[in-house]
Amino acid sequence: MYFEFLNGFQKPVAPGRLAYKKTDPSAIGGGTSFTPEAARRYFYESLGMGAWHIGFVQWQGTAHDGEWGVKGTPAQTEIGKLFSEVKALKNYLMFMSPTKPEIAIYASNFDWVLERWKTSWKDMHLKFIWEHIPKVYLSDLSLRKRILEGYKILVAIDNSVTGREKLSLIEDFVNDGGILITDNSFALKDEMLRNLPKFPTGGNDLFSWSENWKKMDETEDYCIYQLGKGKAYVLKTENEILKTQKIIQLCEKMTDPVFVFENANRYGAYTETFTLFDGANYMIVLVNTGNRDSSIIIKSNKVDIGKVEPILNTGRISFDGENLKITLSKFDTEVLYFRTGDSVSSSSLEKLVSEFAATGTVLSQIKRWLSDETLMPEKRVALVNNFEEWIEPRYVISTGNGRLLVRLDTEDISESLCQELRMEVEVRPFGGIFDLPIKEALDISLDDLRPQYDYYEGKYTRFRFPMKLVITIYGKGGKIYGQSEVVVKEEGEKITNVVCNGKLGGNQMKEKVIVVTDISLKLFQKDPDDAYAILYGILSDNVDIKGIVTTYGNSPLDQVNRSIGIFLSKLGRKDIPVYEGCEIPLKRSLISERAKEIDSIFESETNVVQLGGVDFLINEVLKNPKEITLISIGPMTTIAEAMLKEPGFADSVKRVLIMGGAVYWPKKKEPLPEWNVLCDPDAAKIVFEGQFEKVLFPLDVTMKTRLRRETLLQISTESDIFDWLREATESWFEMPFNKDGIPLHDLLPFVYLDDETLFTFKEIPLSVVISQKSRDYGKTLIVEGGEPIKTAIDVYAPELLELTLNIYKQAFKAN
Repeated sequence: MYFEFLNGFQKPVAPGRLAYKKTDPSAIGGGTSFTPEAARRYFYESLGMGAWHIGFVQWQGTAHDGEWGVKGTPAQTEIGKLFSEVKALKNYLMFMSPTKPEIAIYASNFDWVLERWKTSWKDMHLKFIWEHIPKVYLSDLSLRKRILEGYKILVAIDNSVTGREKLSLIEDFVNDGGILITDNSFALKDEMLRNLPKFPTGGNDLFSWSENWKKMDETEDYCIYQLGKGKAYVLKTENEILKTQKIIQLCEKMTDPVFVFENANRYGAYTETFTLFDGANYMIVLVNTGNRDSSIIIKSNKVDIGKVEPILNTGRISFDGENLKITLSKFDTEVLYFRTGDSVSSSSLEKLVSEFAATGTVLSQIKRWLSDETLMPEKRVALVNNFEEWIEPRYVISTGNGRLLVRLDTEDISESLCQELRMEVEVRPFGGIFDLPIKEALDISLDDLRPQYDYYEGKYTRFRFPMKLVITIYGKGGKIYGQSEVVVKEEGEKITNVVCNGKLGGNQMKEKVIVVTDISLKLFQKDPDDAYAILYGILSDNVDIKGIVTTYGNSPLDQVNRSIGIFLSKLGRKDIPVYEGCEIPLKRSLISERAKEIDSIFESETNVVQLGGVDFLINEVLKNPKEITLISIGPMTTIAEAMLKEPGFADSVKRVLIMGGAVYWPKKKEPLPEWNVLCDPDAAKIVFEGQFEKVLFPLDVTMKTRLRRETLLQISTESDIFDWLREATESWFEMPFNKDGIPLHDLLPFVYLDDETLFTFKEIPLSVVISQKSRDYGKTLIVEGGEPIKTAIDVYAPELLELTLNIYKQAFKAN
């Protein structure tokens, strides 16, 4: 109940100290702890309610309970078993979430604050669970137009204090066809504790608000009112037990769930049920909460329950041709899986995946999942079902002149769909929620945002920066078509995005890129990350490599030229022009030339490397103003030369993505100089101070993205190219500093163009130390007054590597 109600605030929550419900005398310090039975129950209840992350906390405090947790208790072994079980469930759990119930229960924040959790709410909650009727709680925050539209029935019992805005929303809900079940104590006072108007007949509730409410009928149990397409059932009884019974009867009569559960126990044993859905397939989580065997009967007129797949195989199952009966031993759990997704052939599935439009952050991630051949076929069908109509429109957000403006570009969305869609803008942390047609723009004064009390400042405030906006596009029945989160860092900022729509929209333009690299394949003590990075850029649907410029760095320039030529020849990409960049730093001599000759395994046929890398950069950037992104994964000498030679270069380049520098790594107070910067600190300083957009990927994040040998070997291909690259990588795994895998430093700028959300960024004032007399020579330091640079400070490394490997697998998959 606690978990469900807090989820009504639409926030992820963790119930505190649930362990108090079961005391384990063997807990450390004599405190309370999870028993094995409680651990299993809470684990699968959380799983059934949609939790994505589950953990058991070891707590030690100064309170009377001392230390509590699972270490050294019988629950520790049980929890080990639970996590083993969830590994077996992994593929089935993919994309599963609780089925959306038809019933919502509204608990007014005002009543909750004034009277805490009411007995009637608790009794109703327990009765709904006992009868296996799914429902969800709505608080004042989540009681809004978009969310209400997704439910058939709204139950509002003992909400005597209800805000006028919420009452108006409830009227709209009923007017549009919803069903309201309430009682005579509903909406007696508004949010200012003022009495609401009375009925002419003496009543005092919602129905006195509008002359549109028409009394249709009256029975012994309730009065029935009609408003527009919907109805309201107002219960007469004041007896809480009878009131709950009547609510259950009405809900059972008016809903049509996918599964109907019936208790089949003689002595009060009980099995909890939780139904999940991934868009095509169903899952039922069963939890026996008692200390005796418990049986339950499952019925459905929508799913062939005879084709059930028990995953844990703990229950005793029988099927009589119509009903499914399962018996669980005391405190046991079971998970049932029903494959209801369309059965498709492999060729049809490939066609389905290939035709799925994927432009934009969300859809690109879905496309990557669809390309993962380890995913169960019905899961891929489910993804298409869920996201084939997803929209990621262009938007403009501005906070200039003391106003908040949010406008969506609907040009690529059909007119008929525009008539249906609405936009909800939630302003966080303060500000409120705004709902309007998608073709309209939200344009309000910042001073008109909802005031909230700031406990830190000790005063009310209407807005604060940074401000997060959650923009949701939805249609009939609350169906979500798209959602974006945007952070506005400061007042006056203007933000636009570049992604377009999915199936309903246009095509996203590929990012035009020129790469500056010191690639050094199969050379002694030379890391292969340039090769993996350039390979990613060639394979990515969002990147268009217009050219490659070589530079000294990892190796002398002639060896870099030969490496890139052989690499592109292997890939069959001789069409990509390659130009020779700078051979030495701007002002200093080379640090070293320690590379040996290229291994004889390389054949002689290579791309022709042309001279004039600096001029190539200048010509391409000036010819395509604000269209070319430079990716620097080597020393920055060639880019600095272009800036010095052509004053208009900096104004014409779109942005520069840099792998270089170390802000805090390996120690916050003593960062080390990074190779790409150290090779030519003068050039790095020029680029860092350039008046164009810069995004920096320092060692702080690149050292977190390590590719392990066993992971690389798991990629099953019949590609000579990838096997060759894998062989070229092998010696690098032998280095003692790579025991945890090789860091793919240069890969990160390319992945950024595919999915910016994998990174956390911060504007940091940075400066490169160029004095050779300084002990900090070549370091990238935080300096007051330094150039603010968008710097990656964290990365979701597992997700980044998963994305990368999936792209490689798809490109080089075995036939």
